[in-house]
Amino acid sequence: PLLFLLFTVNYSSKKDGLPTPVMTLLSCVPIITLLLVFTTEHHNLFHKSAYVNYGGLFPALDFEPGIWYWVHIIFTTVCIIMGLILLFSMLQLTLPDFHKQIYIVIIGSSIPFITLFIRLAGISPWGIDPSPFSLTLSAIIIFMGFTRYKLFDLTPVARTLLFENIHEGVIVFDREQRIVDYNNSAVNDGYTKPNDIGTHVSKLPEPWCDILNREADDRENVSVEVKQEIDGSYLWFNITFLPLHDNYGNIMGQMVIISNITERKYAEEELCKAIDKANYLAIEAEKANTAKSAFLANMSHELRTPLNSIIGFSDILLEAETGSLNEKQVRYITNVSNSGKHLLLVINDILDISKIEAGKMELSCDNISIHDITNEVVMACSSLAANKSVELEQNIDC
Repeated sequence: PLLFLLFTVNYSSKKDGLPTPVMTLLSCVPIITLLLVFTTEHHNLFHKSAYVNYGGLFPALDFEPGIWYWVHIIFTTVCIIMGLILLFSMLQLTLPDFHKQIYIVIIGSSIPFITLFIRLAGISPWGIDPSPFSLTLSAIIIFMGFTRYKLFDLTPVARTLLFENIHEGVIVFDREQRIVDYNNSAVNDGYTKPNDIGTHVSKLPEPWCDILNREADDRENVSVEVKQEIDGSYLWFNITFLPLHDNYGNIMGQMVIISNITERKYAEEELCKAIDKANYLAIEAEKANTAKSAFLANMSHELRTPLNSIIGFSDILLEAETGSLNEKQVRYITNVSNSGKHLLLVINDILDISKIEAGKMELSCDNISIHDITNEVVMACSSLAANKSVELEQNIDC
C-alpha cells in the first residue's frame, strides 16, 4: 500500500504533498507490521490464534486477528484511498486524450482494494480469500497499461505543466488539418476557441484561418513572421510549423507554435531608427571635419602670405645701406621681423591639422639663450608698454 501511494504521488507530480517527515512516519507502519509477523510466536499482536476452517470449498488455514492487524488494515485503506484520490484528481487536470491511461491505473489498483473489503465482509465465494487472485489480475491490467498504452511514455501532469503553461499558443493539427489539441494560451490569445477539438482550420477565427491553413511539410520546419491588425492595433507574430511523424516516418500532422513578438519587433524598429540616426550624425560629423580641414587649409595660405611679406620687407630694411636707418629704427624693424617669424612658426604648428589629429605633434628640445629670448620678449612688448605708460625693464641675474 505504501509503495502504491508513492507511485501515485510521483505519477501525479504531487511530491510536495507528502513532506519527508510524513513519509518517514508512514514507512514505520509496514516495517512494524513485518517485524510483528516474523515474531508472531512471541506475541498476539498480529495473530491471536490459528485454526483450520472447514466451512469453505476445501479446508483452509485461518487465524483470529490481533489489534495490530486492524491497524494494518486501516493503514492499507488510508494509503489506497489517498492514492485513488490523487488519480481521480488527475482526471480534472489532463485532457481527455490521457484519461485512458489514468483509468487503467485506477482499475488496476482498485481491484485489490475491493477484494479486501469482500474478505473483511465475510462474503468470499466458497470461503476462499480472493486477495492473491486480485493481486494477479491487478498486475495483469497494469502491465497491459505499461505495454499497450505506454503509461510512462508521457506523464499526463508533466505534459500539462509544459503544454498548458507556456506563453506561446500551440495548436496540433492532423493530416486533414483538423484540430486535435491546443493549450490555454491558444484560446486566451484568440487563435482558437474552446471546444474546438475536431474543428477544421478553415473554421478558426479571422485572420488565423488563413494564416494557419498550411499543408504540413515533412522535409523541414517552417518559421514565418506576419503582421496583422487585431482590434485596431498592428501586432507581429512568429509562427512555426513543425511536422509530426509516426514511428515509420510518415507524416501524421503538424504542430503550430504562435509567438507574439510585437514588443521585440518594435524594439528592433527603435534600434534601427537609432542606428540610422547615429549613421546620419556620423556623416554630418565627417562633413564638418572635412569643412574644418578645408577651412584650415585655406586659412593657412591666407595667414602665411601676409606674414611672409612682413618678414620679407623687414629683412630688406635690415639689409639696407648703413646710415639709412638709425639705431632705434633698426631695433623696431628687428622686433617686427622676429615677431613675424615666431608667429609664422606658431601658425605652421596650428594649421598642421594632420599632425594634431594623428597625435604626432612633438616638442623639439634645443639649447636656448635666456638673454636672447628675454630680449625678444622685451622688444615685442615695449611698444605696447610705451603706449600704456608702463615702464618695462629687463634684469637677468646671471
